[in-house]
Amino acid sequence: MRGVFELIAALALAAMLGVSTVGCDSCEQSAPPPQRPGQPGQPGQPPGYPQEGQQGSTGLKQPQISDADLAKVAAANVAIDEITQEFQQSVQQTQGAEERQRLEVGANQRILQAIANAGLDVQTYNFITEQVRKDEELSRKLMEFEEQAKSSQ
Repeated sequence: MRGVFELIAALALAAMLGVSTVGCDSCEQSAPPPQRPGQPGQPGQPPGYPQEGQQGSTGLKQPQISDADLAKVAAANVAIDEITQEFQQSVQQTQGAEERQRLEVGANQRILQAIANAGLDVQTYNFITEQVRKDEELSRKLMEFEEQAKSSQ
């Protein structure tokens, strides 16, 4: 499951930056964009969430991710899983690098749209999925929300 989140995050980041991952053996090699001067938070951390290690009003050091945000990520993940499966099937039927790149660009655009349709921006989506990777309880809750999202389709 962790590899899927990393692939999704890398594809979303690549699409956001307009970078192609064609020929990339490992999308994990993509570097995050540099933080703009004056931008709050850490790179990839959306406004509204405390910086890691910064204590919020609850006194906890980890940012609190709401169930509503987890549900949005779950909805995006269900859509992204479908897009990824369609992309993989289509790529298996292609032979040229140009066609593969066209399919990849289309899949990246659809992934970004799925994230937006879920009510998130890419930065928030990536931040939450990173927090889910670090926290077993969040991961469990996200899987529950994904099951609910799948059953409501």
